[in-house]
Amino acid sequence: MMKVVVCSITIGFSFVCTEMITYHLSRNPQYDEKQTHPTNILTISKFRSLLHCATFCRSKDNCRSLLYNADNLFCELLSVHLASENILGEQGSRGWKYYELNNDSSLWHSFQGHMYMLDDRKRDFTFSKEFCESLSTGSYITEVDSQAENDWLAEFAASYQSVVTEFWLNGHDMDNSGRITWLNDGGTANYTNWGIDQPSAAGELCIAMSTAASGTWNDVLCTTSRPVICERNA
Repeated sequence: MMKVVVCSITIGFSFVCTEMITYHLSRNPQYDEKQTHPTNILTISKFRSLLHCATFCRSKDNCRSLLYNADNLFCELLSVHLASENILGEQGSRGWKYYELNNDSSLWHSFQGHMYMLDDRKRDFTFSKEFCESLSTGSYITEVDSQAENDWLAEFAASYQSVVTEFWLNGHDMDNSGRITWLNDGGTANYTNWGIDQPSAAGELCIAMSTAASGTWNDVLCTTSRPVICERNA
């Protein structure tokens, strides 16, 4: 797993370093072993690894940071970023490491003049659409215009830290004909990459790309839940 250390100068000219563990998670040792008010704790569970703890945090819309103890495998999800004003003292045991979820601006990736961000929390199509549109002006669920873009998106999703096997595309197949209407620009797709025997069922208006099937597409019910890749202009 790739790690990047980022340092900044605080007031008083002391150095604070954070270690980026994944696209979503940064290590901040300043708050190791710290205890916060119980109202800031979402849940305490046991997970066999930090990655599983982080994935659980990502599944909670109100999770902002976490404390993980590799000695006893306890994972404490927090609704805040720790700061001096919300610290009560030290944890009752040793081994607690503190991590923060990165803000979304660090998660955008560039390809051919567009920016993309994958969120691995599973939502239905409507909520995924609302999520992407809330990120920034002009952002939307990704729409695929070429084989090159399709290949890049499939590789991007497949290389993600969590397991992402399918994600939403921003189109509807209204009549099960295979003709896709992109919802952002309102046009008919000039490029498609349907899988074998797809589209397969009337009533399955929404479309998902499969990383497990070389980036091919299949029609699905819009009420099912999947991760999403959001797109915007660079």
